[in-house]
Amino acid sequence: MRIGLLRHRVIIQKPTQGKNAIDEVVSTWSTFCTVWAAIEPAAGNAYYAANQLDAKVDGRVRIRYRGDLEPTMRIKFGDRILGIVSIVHPKENQKELHLMYAESLD
Repeated sequence: MRIGLLRHRVIIQKPTQGKNAIDEVVSTWSTFCTVWAAIEPAAGNAYYAANQLDAKVDGRVRIRYRGDLEPTMRIKFGDRILGIVSIVHPKENQKELHLMYAESLD
């Protein structure tokens, strides 16, 4: 992985549960980690092929390898929220991860 391609700073968030002022359980998002990433929107044939699999994929986020990420997490990039659809570990060499994402309005 060429480090120069990782030019976007993103926040990976995990779902957490807490209680509000009237003791109700509420779901929120908390920061899990902040990493450098390459955000690559799907375009043309890649976007069309991804949608053929019944999974809405808007692109991928490439990061250095981490073994502690889960598909229940999400990515925050500026004001954008990118929901993780799947985590791909190309080449199984523990050097990088591809986080396939669908953009969300949350």
